[in-house]
Amino acid sequence: MRAGQMDQRVVISRLDRVPDGLGGATEVPVQISACAAHVVFETTRERREAGRITDPVRGEVRVRRSASTRQAAVNDRVVIAGASYRVISVTDRGRAVAEISLGVERVTT
Repeated sequence: MRAGQMDQRVVISRLDRVPDGLGGATEVPVQISACAAHVVFETTRERREAGRITDPVRGEVRVRRSASTRQAAVNDRVVIAGASYRVISVTDRGRAVAEISLGVERVTT
């Protein structure tokens, strides 16, 4: 992939449980990485053909492979243009490609 195709800025974060001092805990996002990415969302036609028209929007986020992006895991969060997405799959595309592909779906709450 050429560098020009990585035209979006994304933030990858993980929810961390922090004690609230009252015996409970609060989930706080902790940033793992902020990087350039290539983002592709499925089309409405693809969702309709898959029978998922009412399901959350899904897509793929490709980022350069680095020490920080290799930490990404399922259930982490990716913020794209102010919208939050949950990571549903992580694929390290290997050393030859030097990319990590994150399957994401829109967080509705």
